[in-house]
Amino acid sequence: MLGSYLFPISRLWAAATVSENDVARFKAEAQLGRLDRAEESFTMALTRDTCAALRGKYQAANAWEAVFFGDTAASHEALVQYEVERRRAAAAFLGERTKFAPLIKGRRVDALRFDTPHPDEVEDDYGNWLEDPDTAYPAPELPSEIEVSHKVESLAGSVSWLRFPAPGRVLRDTAWAKILEPREAANAPTLLYCQGLGEETELCDRFLDETAPLAEMGIRVIRLEAPWHNRRLEPGRWSGEPFLGRAPGAQLNLFDTHLRELAILIRWCRERYGTSVAIGGLSMGGLTAQLAAYRANFWPQDMRPDALFLAAVSEDMWEICFDGSIGKNAGVGESVRKAGWDDTRLQRVRLLTNPTGQPAMDPSRIVMKLGRFDDVMPYARGRRLAERWGVPSENLFERSHGHFTVPISMVRNARAFARLAEILRRL
Repeated sequence: MLGSYLFPISRLWAAATVSENDVARFKAEAQLGRLDRAEESFTMALTRDTCAALRGKYQAANAWEAVFFGDTAASHEALVQYEVERRRAAAAFLGERTKFAPLIKGRRVDALRFDTPHPDEVEDDYGNWLEDPDTAYPAPELPSEIEVSHKVESLAGSVSWLRFPAPGRVLRDTAWAKILEPREAANAPTLLYCQGLGEETELCDRFLDETAPLAEMGIRVIRLEAPWHNRRLEPGRWSGEPFLGRAPGAQLNLFDTHLRELAILIRWCRERYGTSVAIGGLSMGGLTAQLAAYRANFWPQDMRPDALFLAAVSEDMWEICFDGSIGKNAGVGESVRKAGWDDTRLQRVRLLTNPTGQPAMDPSRIVMKLGRFDDVMPYARGRRLAERWGVPSENLFERSHGHFTVPISMVRNARAFARLAEILRRL
């Protein structure tokens, strides 16, 4: 479904966002061939409506930021209303995507717009890390300020957001995260949680939040927004598209930025809350967290996480891109090879994207949730990581799930989260 429907219509929708109501520009950006007269007219209306919805999303988001990050706290009712309006506008923008479905009937539409970097480009950005992997992902400098929004009460607890300048070499946007605190938050431990590829939790009107059970367990959850997603969406690309379309450089871009963001927030949480801090994530977010867990060995003590939670992960980034069902069907490996990447060059990158050493925390503080039928993040390599790191059997939760049913199972049966909460409360 992803390869034949969702990604192709997302590619057309993303192309429309930079078309400025120009059908010729849309076709060039979407790499579409000839359209008949009816399709031309249909496409003109679609691009017009999509661009209008995007403007509406920006307007609502700007108004929301002015209120939530303003010097004077608004009333609870006003905060709720601005959040509702922001989500509605964002959801209306997302809702334009499915309207492009008629254009994929009877024609091939690529899932990705490839912009694969040549090895020399990656060398220019990360050459010193490629030469000496031990120097990669150093402890970041702290931002001058981490802004925290006003709080608003929800059914699950209090909600706020934070933002600060993103610290990567290449990606220089704004880091964002949403904070959900339980009602009795004074002694609550914290989980810094990284999202999966393509998740649009901050743009949807409603979404499945697999971390929701944690608030009831007394755990504070801070959900980080990944580069190229949600508020960090890149014009002309669907959420997370560059992670696949610009491999292998994009993986370094994302990890470079996201690992530093985690390190900054680990220290910030310790100073602000004074309780234990775990990191974790699902799918792509899990790959980020597992790499951070290893690289934290090279960070100061106050930037090292106390525990780790991983869901639907695999040990090898390039097996995922080349042999995992999404990467393989989208043609990621083929594009990477055509750009001049051979096994020797990829091996140098692999040493920067894979958790090649042991984690910074004791294995007894690692919890993993894996699906035995996962072919997006091949299960065997996820299991191998658990074995290599010595994750105890009571912390390893394996079920007969595929990749996309793992988060559903985390909501229906929260035993893995309960185990994490138990570990955090003991620290």
